[in-house]
Amino acid sequence: MALAAQYNIPFENIKNFNWYIGVGVAAYLWNWKDGFNGEGNSKTVFGTFAQLGLDYKFKKAPINISLDWMPVFQLSGYGSGLAIVGGAVGLRYVFQ
Repeated sequence: MALAAQYNIPFENIKNFNWYIGVGVAAYLWNWKDGFNGEGNSKTVFGTFAQLGLDYKFKKAPINISLDWMPVFQLSGYGSGLAIVGGAVGLRYVFQ
């Protein structure tokens, strides 16, 4: 579960193309089976994250694509510490 705030900024010279920046907090609930190497760690992890991304809305289609990078700092439990490899590629339907 995560809660984030984003600020979207349009590129001046390219219509329907934006970049965004944001921050947030999250709680992760891990569930694993016997033998997993994380057994000695907490199953509940709290963390904070940042977001930096690009998105483009196609002019004649109700489709939006996005690419973002999301470094995470997990404060406790399994995987605690800084992870800089998170991110996503998104394809969304946009209601008009």
